[in-house]
Amino acid sequence: MSYDSRFTRRPMGLGIAALALATIPAAVAAPQLRSVRLLAPNTGWLLAGNHLLWTSSAGFQWTDITPAPEGRTLYGVFFLDASHGWLLRSASAETPELARTSDGGAHWSISAFPLSAQDSAGFGRAATLNFTDAEHGSAMLRLTTSSNFGFGLPFTTADGGVTWTRASSALRVANHSGPEILGNGQGWVLTSEGHCIGFKTGCTLQQKLLATSDSGRSFHDITPALASPESTEIGMGQGFDQCSIGSTGAMQTWYSSSPYRYANAYIGGINRACSQPGLSSSWVNTVVAQGWRLFPTWVGPQAPCVTSCPGCSHFSNNSSTAATQGTNNANTAASVAAKLGLTNTIIYYDMEVYSSGSCAAAVQAFVNSWTAQLHAKGNLAGVYGSPYNASDWASISNPPDDVWIADWNDQDTVWNLSPLSNGLWVNNQRLHQYVGGHNETWGGVTFNIDTDVLDGSVTP
Repeated sequence: MSYDSRFTRRPMGLGIAALALATIPAAVAAPQLRSVRLLAPNTGWLLAGNHLLWTSSAGFQWTDITPAPEGRTLYGVFFLDASHGWLLRSASAETPELARTSDGGAHWSISAFPLSAQDSAGFGRAATLNFTDAEHGSAMLRLTTSSNFGFGLPFTTADGGVTWTRASSALRVANHSGPEILGNGQGWVLTSEGHCIGFKTGCTLQQKLLATSDSGRSFHDITPALASPESTEIGMGQGFDQCSIGSTGAMQTWYSSSPYRYANAYIGGINRACSQPGLSSSWVNTVVAQGWRLFPTWVGPQAPCVTSCPGCSHFSNNSSTAATQGTNNANTAASVAAKLGLTNTIIYYDMEVYSSGSCAAAVQAFVNSWTAQLHAKGNLAGVYGSPYNASDWASISNPPDDVWIADWNDQDTVWNLSPLSNGLWVNNQRLHQYVGGHNETWGGVTFNIDTDVLDGSVTP
């Protein structure tokens, strides 16, 4: 069967409960299973990461109805019935766009959403949509505020979402959680439960989509198989990075003898300095079995105004070309990672310090495409770099899920990395390289390492 590449349903596998636990990555503020609505006894939708899933079989089979192109950040969803639906998502620019369907997601119409530049700066990349009929609806776009407040920008439409009008100034937003129960006793609810291997280390959060047919007296699991077991987890504690990986024997010695539990691996890229002949899926499997958790790193072309990498290959200073190069590097990095057995993982891009004023637009285009394309491949996207550059990556449509900040201040904390604001990447989304290159010996084995502290995404 042939499909139109832009407007088609993409079938997924069966969501068997026993296979359905999804390890939740430390991604953007929202967890992987974000919102859900049961429309009729067997029909409903689930917003999972940046994918919109649909079921007409009470959750036993799911179909991906996300409008193309993939990789966009999804902010909010509403379906009036099995046909009419609306979705707010990121656009190529900083302002959001609205997708509308009248045939259950088989086809979508896309239009810009009228968010001013001032409002866009405060937009928290989350929204609530509601329609009373196919023409009349509202949107509440959440503003970035502390938990003490919680405000949003209200908009209304009277033409099915083609045009929108700002209704008033910011309003306080109410949060809602709990099962949605239909009159016949059927309902769905999202649950989450976390566990840590040690004290605040090796922490994972798992979510389930549960269904009830008796008004909540009992539930069964209908979570779709969204992520393979090789997803990401939140690493909290001490780690290190080094140019060449250690042998499996040396890594075992360090795991047993050192305070470290996390290690990077430079998996590729045109500017990778060490050839890594020992890096293979076997090495990855062995060190992960030893207990290590990894933060894979890609060393692709550097910014055209890079200041710390003489002789490095650069990406273009033209934003359009840089965006294409970001996409290409994400595709190659995801392919290399998959060959190492790292799927549904995070990959950090090594972006050495650059002069922000000279080529910030090109870097933003590159990082935006790097993030969007890794998302399209089922991965999370991280960026390593300077605290003086990181704020450049926060305002783009697809900011990195995590940042790995190089600031050799000898402070093993991911906070107060000036001038990077403590208000950015706040939800277990930071790594900090706090000591530069030096030798350390543990169990008689010496590595030359940089030292890192982690509160962010790693492989499991």
